[in-house]
Amino acid sequence: MVDGANPFPPEALAANRAGQLTAEQRRELGADHVANRRSGWQAGLALCAFGGLLVFGAVSGRIDSGRVGAFLVGAVVLAGGLALVVSRGMTRSTKASGEAAAGRLGVAAVARDIRKVEHSRDLGNELIGVSSSRAKNRYYWTIEVAGRRFDVSKAMFDAAPREGSVVAYVLAGTDRLVNQELVGPSQRMGGLIDRAAERGVHGGWDPSLAGGSLAGPAPAAAPGSDDAPVLDGAALAAAVAGRWANPSLHLWFEFHPDGALGGPEGTGRWWVAGPGRVGIQDQQDVPVSVIGDRLFLHTPDGPTLELHRA
Repeated sequence: MVDGANPFPPEALAANRAGQLTAEQRRELGADHVANRRSGWQAGLALCAFGGLLVFGAVSGRIDSGRVGAFLVGAVVLAGGLALVVSRGMTRSTKASGEAAAGRLGVAAVARDIRKVEHSRDLGNELIGVSSSRAKNRYYWTIEVAGRRFDVSKAMFDAAPREGSVVAYVLAGTDRLVNQELVGPSQRMGGLIDRAAERGVHGGWDPSLAGGSLAGPAPAAAPGSDDAPVLDGAALAAAVAGRWANPSLHLWFEFHPDGALGGPEGTGRWWVAGPGRVGIQDQQDVPVSVIGDRLFLHTPDGPTLELHRA
């Protein structure tokens, strides 16, 4: 990849969506294949040399103590080095990049929320006695999508969105990430209202947890009733905006005026969907009632989620 180039090229998305690589992606994978084979072969030679020295030292008696242990370690290292030399540095990942460069390997798509993690190597470096101030030696980076974890470069890590629903394009049958695109807000909050309301049927609302004076659970007024005038547009947006919580369910929502939505399972979007209705993530049409400092979200199956202004 050229320095400064986008590690997730948008011009390649059309081909990747069709399960194919572009000519440029195949060229980069081919160059990576050659470099990895060379480094693997060189690592194999180094392991052979080190393992051979240990075996020779144990057999010749130049290693006075722990000769058996040195011999066994040397034999294992030597075997590993020989395997790399015989395979000419061809690991599974290296073989996959070569097949992709030759056009024999396609692209698979994985879609879900993204999770980025920066991992520290400090503990491992301390255990083996290595000290380094270089960032690429102190950390490694992963991107997780739909339960699959991809080791990525720092450039890919930085270019990936912090959150949201993405489609990750990987070499088929491997964990080699080649491209990705942001397709929508985070879906972690999808279905949260239904799940919370279902819990509320059994747990109910405990006003003592909120410090309120409500004597007991209040019946949720349906949109259009005398107790809950139907609001729309700016009036509904203003009434819903703010932070609402139900401590009994350990649940809260924060409806921002700009359409951003915060909650216990992540962030997302909300909007006014019509008179007395809002859209919340993948739930496009949620009936809502606002009565004073109480917000009622009505689910299609009957249970109603009650929240109080926090």
